[in-house]
Amino acid sequence: MATAGIARPLVLAGLSALALSACDSAEPARTGTYETNPETGEVTASAPVGDDDVTMLSGPAVAAPLPVALPIMPGAQVTGATHVSSPDGLRIALVEMVSDENPAAVAAFYRAAADEAGLTSAFDMGGGEAVTFIAIGEDRERVTVHAARARVTADGARVAVLDEDGKPIVPEEDDPAPAETRDATAIQLHMIGRDPGTPPPPAS
Repeated sequence: MATAGIARPLVLAGLSALALSACDSAEPARTGTYETNPETGEVTASAPVGDDDVTMLSGPAVAAPLPVALPIMPGAQVTGATHVSSPDGLRIALVEMVSDENPAAVAAFYRAAADEAGLTSAFDMGGGEAVTFIAIGEDRERVTVHAARARVTADGARVAVLDEDGKPIVPEEDDPAPAETRDATAIQLHMIGRDPGTPPPPAS
């Protein structure tokens, strides 16, 4: 799925950073793991941190408590999710969605949700075809929402970004777009927060 291709490099970078931040060069090196389920596309990975591991789960059907108390936008189609958990309780999540609402409406929803969760707006830019919103909290919490008009397939995979006239620009591949597509808003919800208490399990 195209969305998973966006999510995994971003959060894998976070996985590596969490691992490196807690490494002790005096300890014997341990190896990490990386496995992909060929049937579901779900990825599980781990990186050693002292006696513990940083863990990552990623895929279109991964479900876990979000590290910041924000909801999934009503009516949005979740197309992929990645969760990273570190031994010290730091959690990173990236949820990718598709919505029939416009980017401004998506940003307005998450501005209100962030405010209700006690986060403070730190960055707010864009309008019309693309909006980026960032809010921060007191305990290392951080939320970034990016919403942009796009042409997507029935399963939510993004085919192309749309310009202000609704025409596709910068297609991800040179191949022609599939016939069954629709114009929608592609959403990336990126969160950093504290572990609510349990590591993120994959959806069954």
